[in-house]
Amino acid sequence: MQKRVSRWLLLVVAGVMTLTVSASATTIIGSAGAGWQAWSAPNEDGTPYWDNVSKDGKKKNIGYFLSKTGAFSSHPDSPNITPPWWGYAGGGADLNFHFKSSLSQAVKLVIEVAGLANVNELWWYDVSNPSVGGQIFPGPAGAGSTAIFTPSLNFGLYIKTAGGVKYYTQSMLNPVAERDHQHFVVFKEANGVYWVGIEDKPKNTGEGFGGDYNDMVIRMAVIPEPATMSLFALGLLPLLRRRKA
Repeated sequence: MQKRVSRWLLLVVAGVMTLTVSASATTIIGSAGAGWQAWSAPNEDGTPYWDNVSKDGKKKNIGYFLSKTGAFSSHPDSPNITPPWWGYAGGGADLNFHFKSSLSQAVKLVIEVAGLANVNELWWYDVSNPSVGGQIFPGPAGAGSTAIFTPSLNFGLYIKTAGGVKYYTQSMLNPVAERDHQHFVVFKEANGVYWVGIEDKPKNTGEGFGGDYNDMVIRMAVIPEPATMSLFALGLLPLLRRRKA
């Protein structure tokens, strides 16, 4: 009988933890045909759209930072990963995408390789009403800064740069000349953590083929409901403790 109860508890606990993780996931809502694309190493050839030559130096775009290679081979904050990026199989950008999540987001500004580092601001906005949103990082915020924000269910990001110009994850909201250019690139780890690289320059003055996306690089993840709280709500936590005793 005790073995049956133990097995039942393990099954329920596993189910609750699975539901908790699933409920906490942030997803991307994008354009038709776009999806997660694999890559192995950057080479500055302009494909994918974020893999370009940088005016900041050789081998210094976001791909080199994430993979801890090139100019970032000894950078202490590089995650040393090559997670899939969101876009099209041929290397093209999804010009209009946003995020969906019912939970708060924890964000870290990991690097900021930009002449406008003290000017650039990061904001979130409500997809249904872009005039609604909130600031995540002010201009003076630098590498190592952290923030927590609670967005609407469907939200996007935008960078507010010199002169108050705004570039959105939904490029249709950009200034007219930039509506065919994506200023964001998103990578996703298997654990649901997102890495977002941002380009702060317009396409006609950007690095190489269109930007290095290292002007602001953030790490974003949901703040999930702890599994223990779910167990407590179901009245299972006391039973688990009793079984351990």
